Amino acid sequence: MLITLVGIGSRASGDDAVGLILVEGARGWPGVAACVWEDRDALDVAAALVDLGEADPGGGPVVLVDCADMGLAPGCWRAFDADAVVLGARAGGASVHGAGLADGLALARALGFRRPLRILGIQPFDVRPGLLAPSLPMATRLPSLRVALAAEIEALQGGAAGPEVSPLATGRTG
Repeated sequence: MLITLVGIGSRASGDDAVGLILVEGARGWPGVAACVWEDRDALDVAAALVDLGEADPGGGPVVLVDCADMGLAPGCWRAFDADAVVLGARAGGASVHGAGLADGLALARALGFRRPLRILGIQPFDVRPGLLAPSLPMATRLPSLRVALAAEIEALQGGAAGPEVSPLATGRTG
């Protein structure tokens, strides 16, 4: 089963680039098609998801990898089924997709996108516009975030969901 990884974000807003960076690093992983949707708004994301669904209606899961304000400690992550949660607005509105992502996902579903959809959200440290690289604390977490993404992919390839939340977010360390 082919899993489609989609990195979402903006390289001009610091940690908002983390989804793009992680997915670019996953290019070439077995059983994975990796693409980046840079600087896309909610309507662009909806249209791109519909296009993915039409290109391969019976295809495997799609995993969106994105910076997201989820109330976790910065640098922590959460993986979840996009249909099981309501996404909230991003603090500061620094992202071009920000508060509209939930609407974009709902629109894609309404327009016929039926593939399983998961989100790997990463809590940002700093998403101020004009920051052309991830913050140093986020950059130091990239290796552990790659491990989390790989675990999500491995679990999905086995027919299950991966770990739900970063060990740092729950106090677990192993």
